Amino acid sequence: MGALKFVSMAEKTGMTESLHSQNFTIFCPINKALERIVKEDDKQLGNKIVVKFDRHRVKKKKMLHNLLMEHMVPGFYKIDDFRDGQTIDAEKPNSKIRINMYYTPEKIVTANCVPILAGDHFARNGIIHVVQKILPIPTRTVADIIAGDVQFSVLKRMLSRAGLVQALRNPNKTFTVFAPTDSAFSHPFLESESNTNERCTVSVMKHHIIDHMICSSAIPRFAKSLNMIGELLSLSRDEYNKLYVDDVQIVVKDLVGTNGVVHIIDGVLSTRQAKSASAVLEEYGLNEFLKLLEVANLKNFYDSLENVTFFIPSNEAIRAVPAGLLESLMSNINSLFSVLLYHVADGTTQIKTPEQIFYSKLENTSIRAQVHSSNSSVIVVIYSTRSTLTSDRG
Repeated sequence: MGALKFVSMAEKTGMTESLHSQNFTIFCPINKALERIVKEDDKQLGNKIVVKFDRHRVKKKKMLHNLLMEHMVPGFYKIDDFRDGQTIDAEKPNSKIRINMYYTPEKIVTANCVPILAGDHFARNGIIHVVQKILPIPTRTVADIIAGDVQFSVLKRMLSRAGLVQALRNPNKTFTVFAPTDSAFSHPFLESESNTNERCTVSVMKHHIIDHMICSSAIPRFAKSLNMIGELLSLSRDEYNKLYVDDVQIVVKDLVGTNGVVHIIDGVLSTRQAKSASAVLEEYGLNEFLKLLEVANLKNFYDSLENVTFFIPSNEAIRAVPAGLLESLMSNINSLFSVLLYHVADGTTQIKTPEQIFYSKLENTSIRAQVHSSNSSVIVVIYSTRSTLTSDRG
């Protein structure tokens, strides 16, 4: 089973009698993990003082005793008794072990993000689960992990502006935070985008947060998970065992908190919700509409709008407008302004019903959207009582 080193260390710390007389469930690190205990950062070990062994000689008996107790749970817990997200009190006071279960598609069970390699080894007075390495024992929330690290000064400021710090301290929820370092924000575009628009800041930050716990061992070759703004994040593992989220590399994994886990990434994840309207138009190649916005001097106005829905004609639709009509509009800025404003509706309602009415930003006008579906596609037709760039179709 590979628990000889655990037993040896228990003997050296005077814990043998307790192990024989009381009932315990033990999360036992493999021998190799105990043989290779080296000085690690307290974020991974979860201890303020680091335990070090030299050829199995215990230099700090008390700390070793505490370390073993952090892997022992009073009572009997079989693998089938565990529930995803369950927290169990360890024998050491104020130490908890969080169980997570994943299907990738094979079942993976973790204890504080450490995989259980072999479970349900039954003894007379307990159960032993063999784990891959020493369990980190968290003492801080994910918000406090970020707050306590100097490389996250920009991230801390942005989380504060987005009003998310207290949410990430909630002990009754769990989170996965993909945390960019300060160097990831050094690109001028990222700095200006994140610091000038509060709505964008909220979107950017929520884009980096998943409201459940994803340990690195649960990331398969490829998977997707919804973040806090309902967008899918791609999680992947390459042939060299490197981990990525949306093609941004995870450089430090599994900083376990009391309410989740932090993974450090070397870039900022991009979200469409944080992009300006003109940036999205440019991304999708809607250059004809962009030209009209520039002629009407409405580009900055479009970018400043919040809580709206845009109805953007395709390049082909604009080119199909009679040349005389288009030239007339471009020579009359007031008329062009009205037409472009008409293509903006209040609210961010999605088209979900066969027919919906949207109230345009242009005073006293509305847009009626109808959905026509077939076996292979859905066509949305836009009707209005005034002339549009889409010839009544968008």
